[in-house]
Amino acid sequence: DSDQCELYRQSDVPFNADNERVRGGATLINNQAICPLNAFAIHRLRLPRPESPHQGLSALQRGILLHQIMFAVWNAWGSSEYLSNSTEQLVSDQLEQIVGDVIDNQSRYMVCLKGDRYRLLERRRLHKIINQWLLVERQREPFKILNLEHPVSIKLGPLTLSLTLDRIDLIGDKKLIIDYKSGAVTTRGWHSQRLKDAQLPLYVVATAPTVDGCAFAQLRGGNIKLLGEGNELSDEGLRDNQNWAQQIVQWRADLEYLAEEFNRGCVDLEVHDPAGFVQQSYLLPLNRWTEQTELHKSAGRETNDADR
Repeated sequence: DSDQCELYRQSDVPFNADNERVRGGATLINNQAICPLNAFAIHRLRLPRPESPHQGLSALQRGILLHQIMFAVWNAWGSSEYLSNSTEQLVSDQLEQIVGDVIDNQSRYMVCLKGDRYRLLERRRLHKIINQWLLVERQREPFKILNLEHPVSIKLGPLTLSLTLDRIDLIGDKKLIIDYKSGAVTTRGWHSQRLKDAQLPLYVVATAPTVDGCAFAQLRGGNIKLLGEGNELSDEGLRDNQNWAQQIVQWRADLEYLAEEFNRGCVDLEVHDPAGFVQQSYLLPLNRWTEQTELHKSAGRETNDADR
């Protein structure tokens, strides 16, 4: 009620790089695109998502295993030539060894992997999914691995973001950034009015010399695919963008706009990406989104009373 609360508009809270340290990399930009207030809460008030109870491995732990295995695989093989010159059985056997080594090593840190039965099930699951992905790799244009776990950084105003690129392939004279994902991916947000799903566009803009494309490697049971876009890259799943140079310029402008919002300290409660906002539901007690209709009504009543 109006006699029990005071309503006011929060002014911007500018980011001060000298006094504040923020984490997040591409996640920070993605969160800013979803909702400025939530991005402020996560990255400047440091309100991370509470870990939900789970059985077995968490999504984060599964992602760690997947990335470590893929790093070990391509660090050992180096190019598609190895796949072309090796039988499927040999590749499968070597993959099984790598998967086992990574899981055995990580069992020191992931408690659920200490159980023999569960560890065996996880080995089988990862071997099956990655083996299916390697079938996709066999059908691609010949490539060499240029970089693995490649660190880059980008400065957007006072904000500096440190990034790690899973992989850069050299395809002829073209360079393609690949990022592994164990969940469903989309590129629809890359061309929306307000940039969404900005991770790979951010990687492209941050990488020098300029790359020629970017793609997700979706390693998800029952739906294994390469999805992305680039300039004159013929791999299946890559959309040919004939205006690639202009696209990079547009992405930089979009990223600078989102970074400017963050640097300015924008704390507006605006939901630009409803699906992403739902994934941040743990912040509802803070942002009070479900109360907004009533709060606006109260604010309207107070304004009318003042006018009268």
